[in-house]
Amino acid sequence: MQRDRGGASRLRVLGDLVAVTGCSLVVFALALHFQIPRHLAQQSLGRNGATSDAVVFFLATLAIGLIIFSSRRWRDSVRESEQAAAHRALYDPLSGLPNRIMLHERLTEALANARQQEGRVAVLFVDLDRFKAVNDNFGHAAGDHLLTAVADRLRLAVREEDLLARLGGDEFVVICREITYTGEAETIAERLLLALAHPFFVRSEELAVSASVGIALSDNTAKGRKESAETLLHDADAAMYRAKSQGPGRYTIFDRSMKADRVNRDKVEQRLRDAFDDEEFELHYQPIINVDDERIVGVEALLRWQHPQRGTIPPLDFVPQLEETGLIVPVGEWALEEACRQVTAWDKAFPKVGPLRVSVNVSPRQLVQAHFGDVVTRVLQRTDTRPSQLCLEITEAALMGDVV
Repeated sequence: MQRDRGGASRLRVLGDLVAVTGCSLVVFALALHFQIPRHLAQQSLGRNGATSDAVVFFLATLAIGLIIFSSRRWRDSVRESEQAAAHRALYDPLSGLPNRIMLHERLTEALANARQQEGRVAVLFVDLDRFKAVNDNFGHAAGDHLLTAVADRLRLAVREEDLLARLGGDEFVVICREITYTGEAETIAERLLLALAHPFFVRSEELAVSASVGIALSDNTAKGRKESAETLLHDADAAMYRAKSQGPGRYTIFDRSMKADRVNRDKVEQRLRDAFDDEEFELHYQPIINVDDERIVGVEALLRWQHPQRGTIPPLDFVPQLEETGLIVPVGEWALEEACRQVTAWDKAFPKVGPLRVSVNVSPRQLVQAHFGDVVTRVLQRTDTRPSQLCLEITEAALMGDVV
């Protein structure tokens, strides 16, 4: 912010100088046009003819000097603007850390040097646990404040020769050069986790923040595979997911089984996306009966996947993957609207039955969405469903904030 204000101040000064220069040139041009120097010379004739010449010479010199000075200031301003643009292209504006572009460049350089010297490079992928809940509960400004504070602590935890970068969101990456053994990378990971152990304060609220760290190391043999920067980052990302699955505040070193897990996870996510786009999800309805008069008073909407080859797939076989990939949010919104539309259609078709109530399960990820209440309101309005007809069922996990 200081840098931005300094640049704006310099531009204002430059603008003032340009304005002064322009005014001086206009005055000088008008003086020449109306032959003011000649009139001054005639008036001063007989007294001191050199005086008018000196005035004209002084004005001309002042104008030329201002032009030269403004030109130099303009070149300086352009150079500073170019430097600021180059800085913005390589550094994250929020934390001041190197961004993804610089990270990729430095990691590529580090890997090339390591291959020449048969050394090793470690990449530590850091992802904050439950950070989304901070944005949803306290707002994005508070989330940005927390990210800045986290970046400051992580800076102090890494070694001087390491590079700490921010990928975006709540993801950070550390490049560790000249790693001689795996334990060095593990020690750095422990230091990163320890740096976040003390609570943070956001809007006078004390927040406990933890992170999951994935570690990937380059191959140190000449015959080994030559990892690219992107490959090593993907490996560290896969290790981070494994660490996150074991609970908050952990680190894990990448192994080959994680690559298979990541490939499978990517395939499952793509298959679920295709299923959603192809409208393979459907709702089954289980009636809710009043035991006193055995009358149907409502239904419970149950999500099913109608697979083209495998037939009906029960929720336990795909809902956890929807949760993990975050697809549960759009699928859950679709299920909510579809259930409301169906119960409204039944009310119109069978008015004597009376208004039915529909129960819809809400996942933890849906619940922590900042605009979840607005989503429910829009669905009720679009489907012409009365609020009293909708029952949202929330799991214990959602109430405990079990969202990573």
